[in-house]
Amino acid sequence: MTVIDIRNIFSDRNIALIDVTATHLYYTEKKYENGKCDLYILEYNRSSRREKLVTNYSLDDPSLIDHIYVFEKTMMIVLENGSNSLWLIEIDKKSGGELNRRKIVCTGTFTECLPLDNQHLLIYTSPDQMNAEVFRKYKEITGCDYLCYMYDLKTNQKHFVKIPIIASIGSGNVKLMNIQGESYLILLDPFGDEETKENYFKEQRWINTDIRDNIWFCKTSDAIEQMESGGENIRKQCIASADIKALVRYMGSDLDKVYFRAKEFKSSIEKICSFDPETSSLQLVLPYNTQSYMKNIDYYLLDFLYIISEALDDLWCISKMSAPGYFVIQKALYFVVLRQLAQVLHYQQRDYITICTTNLGLSN
Repeated sequence: MTVIDIRNIFSDRNIALIDVTATHLYYTEKKYENGKCDLYILEYNRSSRREKLVTNYSLDDPSLIDHIYVFEKTMMIVLENGSNSLWLIEIDKKSGGELNRRKIVCTGTFTECLPLDNQHLLIYTSPDQMNAEVFRKYKEITGCDYLCYMYDLKTNQKHFVKIPIIASIGSGNVKLMNIQGESYLILLDPFGDEETKENYFKEQRWINTDIRDNIWFCKTSDAIEQMESGGENIRKQCIASADIKALVRYMGSDLDKVYFRAKEFKSSIEKICSFDPETSSLQLVLPYNTQSYMKNIDYYLLDFLYIISEALDDLWCISKMSAPGYFVIQKALYFVVLRQLAQVLHYQQRDYITICTTNLGLSN
């Protein structure tokens, strides 16, 4: 394990990490003065250990919230304040120059967004009084209480998403995976949280409806094609499913597999399983006992970055997972960037930042 101490760069600064590669960190810094917010997008070179300004914006409206996504050659910036409009800005990753700037007016109020690639952006909106009838008709088609668009940056067109699974699960349950240059979507459709699902199991004698978790898998290009044409179905494969007697929860993915956790409520047996998209095969990675496993690992919370401090080699030998049920150890080089782990382990944040790199990385 190699620890790179860059506290002297990040101390006492209002920053947020947006992307990590094997060579660079990308992050934002905000400075507030006289009712304005100055937003800086920065790059940190791991080899030279130097910081570089990519671009900056002065936001007259301090209520604007930024969502920034990094691609191979470009960055996508979404600025919104929960209203019915948002700014979408595309910049060159190397020079910081603007390539595109659009104001998008939506039906309803902005809720969340997710890019499918550097050209297509999913936008979810919530109902408002002005568009109540539109949302009513949309619900008849998709069964969803809120609305989903796909916006095309090149054509400046918005497409209503009529595919129920994408429209209903929200951006947080759409995961992207790349296999040998082909992009795929992992669509998560869990029934509530884990506690709710287990409570339904305990009361199952009174329940007649189908209570089920599903994890679906499909090509991103197929989904985009259907959304552009107004289609209501996509070719998708269910890679994991659990009825009222069990649960399945997505853990993560690496360069060739999708990992999920399965638990049978009656026996309390939990297993880590993997799905190989190329062969469509399922494999048991590891059965485990959560309590005994947690006792053998020390976690250190370092502001927004976290380190697993010991037994990385042992972990790799016995499994491809870290904190049970939440993260997957990958084979490639990654930074340890585990925001959710803090919530799981109930640690308090500290006032410094350490970057940890290892030949076994972690990804949520």
